[in-house]
Amino acid sequence: GGWVTLQRSSKDQMPPVRRARLEATSGWSWKPLADAWERSIEAARTFAEREGHTRVPQGHVESGVNPGFWVGVQRGMKHHLSINRRTQLEALPGWSWNPHADTWAHKLAAIHAFTDREGHPRVPYTHTEVDIALGTWVYDQRKKRDRLTDEQRAQLEALPGWTWA
Repeated sequence: GGWVTLQRSSKDQMPPVRRARLEATSGWSWKPLADAWERSIEAARTFAEREGHTRVPQGHVESGVNPGFWVGVQRGMKHHLSINRRTQLEALPGWSWNPHADTWAHKLAAIHAFTDREGHPRVPYTHTEVDIALGTWVYDQRKKRDRLTDEQRAQLEALPGWTWA
């Protein structure tokens, strides 16, 4: 590892023949971290173009890369990424910096639609609405009331007829 690091750091000073031998070595890269980032974003892009989102399952492998883990790391590093890298991520189909908040907002919209239609937010436990297990979600929100943000609690309490019981 130390030797490889030394070769990379002295690239501009080494004889062309030596540089060519390194470049002919299978898997050689002068910028392994940048190359890994490019392979990972390409795997995420392939997944996103096929699936329409970037909520990649953690164990999913795409072209030999685990984009689920990688995407999570990028989200966590948002403020440390270059503008170029943030732009590349944001260009992915269905990209979100906070997919959990987006999912919660999507489910909140579903309970609003249900309430508007039915006149109350008392969703039967087994009720599913547009592929959302809405009854289960409402039950879970009531159960974890103390773990919701103040904003989330206020949004639920704004529903006509909402009760925590």
